[in-house]
Amino acid sequence: MAVTPLAGGSGPAASVVAAIEEGGLPTPLLVTTCDHPLLRPEMVAYFLAEARASGADIAVGLAERSVIEAAFPGARRTYLRLGGTGYSGCNLFYIARPAGLAAVRFWQDAERDRKRPWRIARRFGFGSLLWLLLARPGPEAAFAHLSRRLGARAAPVILPFAEAAMDVDKPADLAEAEALLGARQAAPDGGA
Repeated sequence: MAVTPLAGGSGPAASVVAAIEEGGLPTPLLVTTCDHPLLRPEMVAYFLAEARASGADIAVGLAERSVIEAAFPGARRTYLRLGGTGYSGCNLFYIARPAGLAAVRFWQDAERDRKRPWRIARRFGFGSLLWLLLARPGPEAAFAHLSRRLGARAAPVILPFAEAAMDVDKPADLAEAEALLGARQAAPDGGA
């Protein structure tokens, strides 16, 4: 397999758009971030199987709060409440076809406003946000609603792996990841 380096964009979403549109990367495409040290092949295989089965233009990996906190008590994560359950993003995305780029472009625009939540809210539409807050839809219903807004079918993939939601954003995250990787290496079976 050949590796072709591509110039990055001004953020993760811009880099994905540039890779597909300017770099000529074909879809389907698996996207993850470089601060994802605990990602394992079985997580990727599970995610890809579920993403493909969804038939969506773009699939987004999520993990439930209960799964994360059972494995990592006291872990500080950002959770989105859907259907009464908290979910954390897993930095895993599957773009099945070019139509999925509509969601990536939306994400690209939202990245510019990440420090101004009211602008992100405006992008979704206040009616949509009010519905999310009052109706408390589960992930499937929320993504179906989002799909109509994006003009592309988006689907959640709920991962049963706590480690899939762990990234390295802070020194404490790095220490935890290094400890887990060290324990895996020290295990008699190599942490498999």
